[in-house]
Amino acid sequence: MTRGRRLALVLLLLLPAAASCGDVLFRLGRRFPDSRGALDGIWAGDQFEFLHRTRLALGRFSLVLVAEKDRGEEWCDLVSAGATFEDSIRNVRATAGWLRSKLGSGLILSHPSGWSGAPGMEAKPPALASKLEPASSAGCSDAEPLTGAGVSFRAGRFSFLAIGASSHIDPSGEGLHRTESELAAEGSVREDLLGFRTVTGCWGLGAAAADDPRGGWSRIGLDFDGRLAGVELRAEAAVGFQGSEMSEAFWGCIHERLDAVRFCVGVFRHPDDFPSRRSALPIGMDCDAGAGAAFVWKPGAGWTAEGSVTSALRREASRGSAELSIEKRMTPAFDMGIRFRGTTRDEEDSFRLLGSSSWRPAGGVVLSTAVQRTGAGRSSSGTGAEARLKILLDGELTVRVAAAGFVTDDYDSRVYFGELSFPGDFGSVQQWGEGFYLQAAVACPVGGGSSISGRMGYLRKGSVESIGEGSDETDGPSRLDATLQFQSVI
Repeated sequence: MTRGRRLALVLLLLLPAAASCGDVLFRLGRRFPDSRGALDGIWAGDQFEFLHRTRLALGRFSLVLVAEKDRGEEWCDLVSAGATFEDSIRNVRATAGWLRSKLGSGLILSHPSGWSGAPGMEAKPPALASKLEPASSAGCSDAEPLTGAGVSFRAGRFSFLAIGASSHIDPSGEGLHRTESELAAEGSVREDLLGFRTVTGCWGLGAAAADDPRGGWSRIGLDFDGRLAGVELRAEAAVGFQGSEMSEAFWGCIHERLDAVRFCVGVFRHPDDFPSRRSALPIGMDCDAGAGAAFVWKPGAGWTAEGSVTSALRREASRGSAELSIEKRMTPAFDMGIRFRGTTRDEEDSFRLLGSSSWRPAGGVVLSTAVQRTGAGRSSSGTGAEARLKILLDGELTVRVAAAGFVTDDYDSRVYFGELSFPGDFGSVQQWGEGFYLQAAVACPVGGGSSISGRMGYLRKGSVESIGEGSDETDGPSRLDATLQFQSVI
């Protein structure tokens, strides 16, 4: 363990005693049976997963400290810290350490980034903001951390944010440090980055540039958020440079919210040659030109309808997606819904059809069910069913259980189930093949703003000799994941 990590661990233990408010979280998990990486001696660490997070307020200072390890990593493989000083009288805010940042919609600068996703269209357009804060999650700092400092302030009608960073990142971008090669490559790429954004009225101007051995890039853009010709308009356009290449990206949305309906209509362009490192895809999907629309409609009597359609053109082939969901509150204690999503990409079609219900027969009891059907291409299909029960005992102890079964032809027709995550976390698990997945979770307050939570997930597949791939592979047709968490408010 390096000297810097030892110092951060000392701060983790000592600073809570001096804080006026905040919270502390410990999480420990393990998978059974052992993975191939541990059995074969490939991994440097053990099978445990660990997370510790401390968030503190010390007068005008706030502090975030994170320590984490994944399965197979050494203890406290990641230790990060960030601090913020805020002077509300002078409208000045300074942040330093491991950072989380967003300029505009994320097209200019976003960390963590999300360029690989395809967010499609939503009835609410992307937000435009100037954000800089300490990184409070391990995923924000594990693979490609953003380490540096920045300041935001106001001067008259203008607001400014500037950031400078020098980060040591992993070339793979995966953030795992378990094998000799992964440990040797940890932080081996140095990236130097500068960025700023200024806003006045409805207009914003931002820019970011970075240099590292993989090749430098820069982006500059202009955004708008206000009324134009009687309608609400939100838009951003950027020019990106990488080497001798130049490319442009943009998006724009007209959106309105009436008594019973909210809608958004937009156009976008996110070409492949636009520099995508430290950038997020705000709407649509990567393409040369695209358009889409989305709405939320509440006609009354317990009905809610949501829908969207997106179409994108590329040099190779066109892409598109459509989604529609309808929910009905049958009684104050019973809801039903149906959701359909279809996509087409490179002449390959896929769909997901989901029917769900939620019943609240008594105070503190909720029973939810869902059935889904998936398809990909002409020969791949899947089916999944899930039931979940939540019980609140004595107004404090929360018990949740879930059972799901699935049968799919392959990964392309995979199904998704909700994960019984810890309070404040949200997640889903994807399954394919044939099998079932059982979950249980409990959360219990222990007084003084503290709580203890635990969860487990048991997966069993049919006609397989192992689960997973590579060093994460486990022998046998089943495996169990168990996690405990303690959280306390200071």
